[in-house]
Amino acid sequence: MKADTLISADSVATPALDLHVIRYDSSHYYIFPITFSATELTEREIKECEDLLKHFLADYNIEAEKRFDEISKEHPTLKFDKDHFTIRPESYGRQYMAVASNNEKFVYVNCFCDPGAFDYRHAELVEVSDGGNCFFSFKVDLKNRRIFDFMVNGEA
Repeated sequence: MKADTLISADSVATPALDLHVIRYDSSHYYIFPITFSATELTEREIKECEDLLKHFLADYNIEAEKRFDEISKEHPTLKFDKDHFTIRPESYGRQYMAVASNNEKFVYVNCFCDPGAFDYRHAELVEVSDGGNCFFSFKVDLKNRRIFDFMVNGEA
């Protein structure tokens, strides 16, 4: 597929990723304002989002490892798992939802562990309460090449 080909299918052939494009509609008003409109994504735009995520998580994981070290020192009798602090994106499923507003394009990216557990992931957003770093999401401003509204789910 050429880099600028529009993605209209529900999934993208990106090696080793379980990745699906979900069309935005007004029922997702809590993600983007209702005035935003659905738009398509190119493979190049998806790769740009993945590249931004890779760089963002490199910094995120440095801070997460510092938190892990601090908590481990504060509570030496407790055994913490560093994997509960850091995020390794290669094992996460992804859902992409693109919108446009005022000639700008934004993308909501929903990430989750164990994608096979969500057989509806190609058609509906995977939404859960809690789950810790097994579930996280963020938005991408493609014009300014930045991630914003990054959120990791809490733990019950």
